[in-house]
Amino acid sequence: MATPNTTLNQRAEISIEDAFYIRDRFIPAALDGGRWNIARFESFGVVERVVKAMICLLGIRPCHTHDISILWDQIDAELASPERLSWHLPMYIALVTPGHDSYGVEFFDASAYLWKRVHGSWTALGQAAELGDYDLQDLLEVRIGRDNCEVELYIGGDPVSRQTDATLVGPYQSEHTFSLQPSQARAENLKRAGAKLLEGRAPAFYSETVSDEKAARQAVGIMEECLEMLKEMVIRSEVT
Repeated sequence: MATPNTTLNQRAEISIEDAFYIRDRFIPAALDGGRWNIARFESFGVVERVVKAMICLLGIRPCHTHDISILWDQIDAELASPERLSWHLPMYIALVTPGHDSYGVEFFDASAYLWKRVHGSWTALGQAAELGDYDLQDLLEVRIGRDNCEVELYIGGDPVSRQTDATLVGPYQSEHTFSLQPSQARAENLKRAGAKLLEGRAPAFYSETVSDEKAARQAVGIMEECLEMLKEMVIRSEVT
C-alpha cells in the first residue's frame, strides 16, 4: 500500500517530467508553428508544475491555486517549521533513519557535498563532487542510494559520488528539504514573474484574441527566468 509521501513523490515525478517535456518539446513546436497562445499558456504551466512538484517533494500537498506567490509561501512556511529546523543542515535531500540520523547532500556553488548526521553531529563524506552543467530538472531528480556499505549520489541519472560508510542502519525515509536560501528580493522577483505569466494565462486559453509572437516569446523568456531563479534557490551560494 502506498504511503502519502510515496504518492506525493510519484505526483512530483510526473509533474517534473511533464514540465520539462513541455518546455523542451511542446513550447518550441508551438513557437515554430506560430501557435502563440499555446506557447504563452504553457509557459505559465511549466513554472506552476515545477513549483507544485517541489511542494510535493516536501511531503505536503500544494494549495489549490494557480497563484505562484501563494504556492511559494507554502514552501517557505514548511521549510521554516520547527520539525525541519531541528535536524536540517542546509540540505537538498536526505536518507533519514527513524532517529533522524541521516545521509544527505548539499549543493553549494558548483559542488555537491555528501554529509552524515549521527546524534546531531554532521560529518562530511569524502571530497566534493563537481555539479557540472546540470539543469534544474536533473537537480530535482537527484537521489541518494544506499547499497551495503556504499552511499551513492545520482544527479540526472549519473553517479557523481560514491562513498563507503556503514555507520547508519536503515530503514531509511527519503526526505527533501531543499537548500533554499532565497533572499527576500529573489523570492519577490519570482512571485512577480509568476504573476506576470498568470496574467497572460487566461487570455491565452479562453480568449478568442490571438497573442502575437512578441507576447509569446516574452512569456517563454519569463518562464526561463523563473526556472533559473528556482535553480539558484536549490543551490546554495555565497551570493544572496
